[in-house]
Amino acid sequence: MLYYITLAAIDAGKKKIYETKIWVKEWEDFKKVVEFKLVGDDSAKTGGIINVPNPNSPEFQDLARFAVQDYNNTQTIYFSECSFGVCRKFEVWENFKKVVEFKLVGDDSAKLGGIINVPFPNNPEFQDLARFAVQDYNKKENAHLEYVENLNVKEQLVAGMIYYITLVATDAGKKKIYEAKIWVKVWENFKKVVEFKLVGDDSAKLGGIINVPFPNNPEFQDLARFAVQDYN
Repeated sequence: MLYYITLAAIDAGKKKIYETKIWVKEWEDFKKVVEFKLVGDDSAKTGGIINVPNPNSPEFQDLARFAVQDYNNTQTIYFSECSFGVCRKFEVWENFKKVVEFKLVGDDSAKLGGIINVPFPNNPEFQDLARFAVQDYNKKENAHLEYVENLNVKEQLVAGMIYYITLVATDAGKKKIYEAKIWVKVWENFKKVVEFKLVGDDSAKLGGIINVPFPNNPEFQDLARFAVQDYN
């Protein structure tokens, strides 16, 4: 198995992003770092825009709340959980914070038939829908899938709402990825699984590269540390 891991590591107190390629043959107790490289380190360039590896750290959540509060103070619109507010830039020095821009993007929810991404795929509502889809599949196919988590949720406004949920479930102890299409009409207390299918299970194909649903599980963290140690 070849693992391609994008990781954050600290070099002299500074966080940087690296990519590593690790070759593993378990039956030989063999591990080898094939490649380890620094990627995307533009932090030293004045005016350079870089991705932050931990977007939900308390610091950035506080900045996002500050931006929402600033917007609410100047507007009459209230942002609910499913809104798509994006803070473009913050300048922080001398205890200075200013929202340079705050705008709504990608709000197609009012368009009949428009499919949009849901920003919080693992909130209880969507987890309940995913469990409903798994239970429906188990009942119809006499299967024994166990729900784990959602990876992605999209919604489409029709006569009611159709939810497209990409989820992880275990089958005989093995994690697999499924897609479910669920039709909901709340006013009729109606829920129906329109489609439920296995997707992306290329694990049996020699040389196939697939996304791993849990990049921070202990196994992959150990591999990433092994790569960092090998590089050091």
